[in-house]
Amino acid sequence: MNTTDKHELYLKAYQNTLETLTFPEPNLSAIKKLIFYGVRIVNSKPKTKIIIRDEAMRDSRFAENLQWLMGLLTPSEFVNIFPITKYYDGHKYEVKDYFYTRDFIKTLPDKPIGNINEVMEFLWNYENQELLRFVVNYLCNASNLRKLNGQPSIAEEFAVKNGIEVFTTYTDQRGNKFRVSKTTGKCYKVKRKIPRYLKLVVPSRNRGRKERWEQ
Repeated sequence: MNTTDKHELYLKAYQNTLETLTFPEPNLSAIKKLIFYGVRIVNSKPKTKIIIRDEAMRDSRFAENLQWLMGLLTPSEFVNIFPITKYYDGHKYEVKDYFYTRDFIKTLPDKPIGNINEVMEFLWNYENQELLRFVVNYLCNASNLRKLNGQPSIAEEFAVKNGIEVFTTYTDQRGNKFRVSKTTGKCYKVKRKIPRYLKLVVPSRNRGRKERWEQ
């Protein structure tokens, strides 16, 4: 099953669950299903090279609505939907792992996670690959919206604040690539790397022949 088919299945399951939602007190089972399917909708959406503003805004609102639903759950309820990834070597590489997430959750009160900012902090400290992809997709979409509004992306803004030079790559009609520094405005030609398995062959007898690369 390809990504598009999975995306459509998750959309249908999400819509069917949405119809079972009760008001004014939504049932917990439906909320959990909406979060489960919603995260997978975001992660399975086919990627496109063209960014459409209205579509990007809808995606942003959808992801933020999911975060609002996540905020209604307690940490223990959340773990039941997205179990902590059983990765135990985080201390060796100074990254999140099962123990880090478990200890982080122990510091939290047994009450709903809270607002969107608190949910994002929770997700940053949570070790689960599906949720990591969700956060990355959400931030990439937010960056796209910023660029459509003429603002720097989240990564570019971070780089500028920390004194890191940012480049934009352009390709001309001949396929040559150039990098322009957003800090200084200087332009640099991108040199094509020669694969290691190629070697330069220089004819010894006929000096009029051109040099060539051979495998």
